[in-house]
Amino acid sequence: MENNFTIKPDAQVQHLMPFWQLNDDLEEGPNAMYENRHLYFEKLELDSDEDFAKRVKRSMMPCFSPSVKNGFVHSTFEQKPYRVLDEKDTNIDNVNLLKDSIDEYSQLVVDESLKQGGCITIVDYSEKLNRPYFKFVKAKNILIIRSGNKKGYPELSMVAYYEDEEVQDETDEFITELVRVTYVWDIHNNQVRVRRYEREYQDDNENTYQRGKSKDVDMSDVLKETNYMQMNGKQLESLPIVVHGANANNYHLSKSVLQKIAYMDLKINDRWIDLIELLHLTAMPTPVITGMDANDPSAPKTLGPGRFLFLDNPDATAFFLELDGKSYSSHKETIEEYKETMANLGAQILQQGGLSRETATSVLVRTKNETSTITGLINNISSQMVDILKIYFEWMKKPTDNIVYKLNSDFVNITMEPNQQIALVKSFMEGVISHKTVFEKLKEGEIIAANKSFEEELADIASQPPSFPSKEKDAEVAEDMAKLNAELTPKSDANASQEEGLKGSNMETGNSVKNTEVPK
Repeated sequence: MENNFTIKPDAQVQHLMPFWQLNDDLEEGPNAMYENRHLYFEKLELDSDEDFAKRVKRSMMPCFSPSVKNGFVHSTFEQKPYRVLDEKDTNIDNVNLLKDSIDEYSQLVVDESLKQGGCITIVDYSEKLNRPYFKFVKAKNILIIRSGNKKGYPELSMVAYYEDEEVQDETDEFITELVRVTYVWDIHNNQVRVRRYEREYQDDNENTYQRGKSKDVDMSDVLKETNYMQMNGKQLESLPIVVHGANANNYHLSKSVLQKIAYMDLKINDRWIDLIELLHLTAMPTPVITGMDANDPSAPKTLGPGRFLFLDNPDATAFFLELDGKSYSSHKETIEEYKETMANLGAQILQQGGLSRETATSVLVRTKNETSTITGLINNISSQMVDILKIYFEWMKKPTDNIVYKLNSDFVNITMEPNQQIALVKSFMEGVISHKTVFEKLKEGEIIAANKSFEEELADIASQPPSFPSKEKDAEVAEDMAKLNAELTPKSDANASQEEGLKGSNMETGNSVKNTEVPK
């Protein structure tokens, strides 16, 4: 391979680039959609470039799909990720050298994966800081992802991505320029190799390559540096890279699971532009005369108060063009249908079987064992986070066998009602169900945290027992108190005499005497 060439996106990335562009523009909002209007909206046959620009600009509306994505991200991190890590001296609160903790970094990964379908994490090493760190690569910066199985199992064989780095001008300390830098990670002679290329442009006057951004000259990515990666004194043999996304094998990227919602967002904007154009054209008073020759000098040129109209043709009419409401209603109904479809898509993504006519209640009571598109994505990202943490901890010579990192994947609030809780505890007290069954049902009802184990719950109960006694203990205490009160209560003289008189009586001995009527 020659040192001077242009590194281009591979076929997989080229296929996904239009989707990435759309999702980026939807998130940036109306201004970005307007700037790239030629990609998304149709230019009418009679439209000039200026007319097309005006038509789009006056009609742009806020985009909805980013709010759907943000809602899923918020739901994922509404509960703190469950993690089991050796956090001592591991810089887990600053994993990317940008002050992001492991939880904050995983939020970046989830956000990008929901928006674009995936992203990349590179576990790199800083010689200056003497520590590993995470390098986050957005989808739009990815150029190449390749995999192979030379070792008998599939693994990443090449990953390339680019960055725009700011470079200081050598002659003027106050001038900097952006230079496109491409990093290529691959396996070369069973070792991890990292190459750094700088984008340069050919000068027509001189047969040399210079930095710049002219589109009229040839460009080339020039090799500037090559390194072979080591971990703890040994050559790395596998790429310390994880591709995040919906695919569990982490070797390929795919469209976002929310891509259909992004399409509906685009459709709403497209129809909205037509509706606003219709209102714009009919908002201005436009006189219309029918039944007369346009070249007839007697034909009125204006309409309005203070003018008398004499139309010789009895079939001639004069009126102002206005919106009669039928076309407006049609556009408006279509927009509302698109919005409803977006809402339904957001709900259906949480279901396993796609379109469904189930009631809202029946959907809410689904068990969490049922898979869904979003849940699958989040669970895959949890597994992928464990993969990068293992590389990170291995570089720090920390144990990696028991690493646990689990993101919340419960997006439906099905909190158990109070009467259901009472019935559940009653069944337990009556011996119908076990303590562990009660625990599992309380987890499903979101009374107990989803990531808490039965043993942990028992340990918490033992460390902080309930403040109220059991029924048996309550009865025992009450009996002891009654005896104590009886011993401490002084007896009156009248009561003592009465008790003395009863000694040896039938009442005391337990004998009974029948009442008989004495004959007169």
